[in-house]
Amino acid sequence: MGNAPPPDSLGAWITPGHMLYAIGTQECEYSVAEAESASTQGSGCERDWFASVHNQLGEQYIRVRCNVDNSGIAATSYGNRGGSRCD
Repeated sequence: MGNAPPPDSLGAWITPGHMLYAIGTQECEYSVAEAESASTQGSGCERDWFASVHNQLGEQYIRVRCNVDNSGIAATSYGNRGGSRCD
């Protein structure tokens, strides 16, 4: 990512249709208005990227896990709502 905001479309990187996605960010330090994506854990930059991922995948996918550490690395996973459960 190199401390850059996401492009307008992540379609070249993320194509819907899989059951699970694991997405990570690093070196994410650019400034973003806090109100733009306040529902997601992490810095404004990480929230900006994860909101873009969610927008690309659509409402069929939900966030199932998010890890953010102090070293500038964040990871999140999205699962397909229609997938089977392993309870």
